[in-house]
Amino acid sequence: MRKLLGIGMILIVMLAAIERDFLGWPEAAWSASESVIEVSCPDAEGCFSLLGQAIRQAPEGARLRIGPGVYYEKPLVVNKSVTLQGAGALRTQIRLIDPDAVALAVEGRALSVRIEDLTLQGGPFFSPSERWDLWTGAAVLASGAAPDQSVQLRIERSQILGWSGIALPGNVYLSLRESTVIAQNVGILSLGSSIEVRDSRIESAWSATKRGAGIDASFAERVWVQNSLIRGYGTGISYAIPVPPEREPPEGGSLGELVAISALVEQNDVGIFLAGPVGARLEGNRVENNAQYGLLLALPPCVSTSEESRFRGAVHGAGNRFARNGQDLCPEDYPWPEDFIASTE
Repeated sequence: MRKLLGIGMILIVMLAAIERDFLGWPEAAWSASESVIEVSCPDAEGCFSLLGQAIRQAPEGARLRIGPGVYYEKPLVVNKSVTLQGAGALRTQIRLIDPDAVALAVEGRALSVRIEDLTLQGGPFFSPSERWDLWTGAAVLASGAAPDQSVQLRIERSQILGWSGIALPGNVYLSLRESTVIAQNVGILSLGSSIEVRDSRIESAWSATKRGAGIDASFAERVWVQNSLIRGYGTGISYAIPVPPEREPPEGGSLGELVAISALVEQNDVGIFLAGPVGARLEGNRVENNAQYGLLLALPPCVSTSEESRFRGAVHGAGNRFARNGQDLCPEDYPWPEDFIASTE
């Protein structure tokens, strides 16, 4: 069945598919019947408002195959499980035409959303106006509707560009794989959402002054970073769970976990910052050329902090390389694991 959408063609074909193992955390609830919708932009100068209309018309579980071209869009709102699949990050580009908005918002009940093989450009690469709030200028904003209705968001082989990259106000499982996030303010901002970053790059677009964080997570259950680069921010990875001491977990436990494996965290002011009852396992990472600290715990004398934010977790791991940081580890007298820093021999 064919129908004309603006100046683009949409072809709907019914296929049978079952999608599993969305994030390696909860299993995605994809429909067994998947509609494939072909969206094309024949205009060499770009097309306007094709995708918004296509998303609104798409059935639950649809896959939108977005052909090469530049798609200029107002904020895209996704309130159903869909896949946005481009023809390659350099060939399919989605650009927000309203600088005071979020480029793509995923919201509502439990959803499974994929973004593949495309570039999504959000807010401007310049300082925002004073009236902007926390979320505007983000390329992607995702939030679950309730504790039992989480959003599963998977981004693969894509570029995310904006004032902020990906903002997760809560109840989201994000998997970022083989992708690039370039943002001036924050690469990934999470308030209670779990993050998985694999084989990806998170870099600041602001070269004059280091600001924000590559990954800024608060109250998250888990942050996993593997084979990835984080560069050029005020803090490379900031993970904090500020809670009153009476809510402290049992001895040796934690309320959240950072796992970093074979990552490169470099050229930030602070490489990694941990606060509250956060556990950390760091294996084979390189933490280099960070102006102030390589790994900083919210403990005196390094940080003057409240009891709620004082680091009360535990650090595990081995084989990490720290080089050319202002100070590699702080506090120096923390009981770091014996093989935490790789031998230079």
